Amino acid sequence: MRRKFWITFLGILLLAVVVGLVDYPSGPNIGSGEVKVHLGLDLKGGVQLVYSADTSGVSAGEEVDAVEGVRDVVERRVNAFGVSEPVVQTNKTANDWRLIVELAGVTDIDQAIATIGETP
Repeated sequence: MRRKFWITFLGILLLAVVVGLVDYPSGPNIGSGEVKVHLGLDLKGGVQLVYSADTSGVSAGEEVDAVEGVRDVVERRVNAFGVSEPVVQTNKTANDWRLIVELAGVTDIDQAIATIGETP
C-alpha cells in the first residue's frame, strides 16, 4: 500500500515537472525550437476587405464554381503581395455572395485594394 502511494506521488511529481518545463516561457525549448505565434487582425492590425459578387450573369448551378474561381485568383494575388497568412474566403447570405479578404499587418489600404484588383 505504501509503495503504491510513493509510485503514484513520484509519477504526479514527474508529470508536474515536465509540464512546468514545457509551459514555462523562458524555460528550455523542447522539440523543434521556439514556437512562432501568428498574430491576426485583432492583435497585429491590418485590413479586412469585403467584396460583393455580382452573380446575375451566372446560372444558379455554376455560382459556386464562379465564386470559388474568383477566390482562387484573389488568393494568388494576395500571396504575391507578400502578406503572411492571408485569409481569403467566400460567404453566402441568402442569395448574396461575398468575398472576404483579411490581410494582417498591411497598413496601406489603397495599395492592398489596387493589388487585389489588378489584372494578372
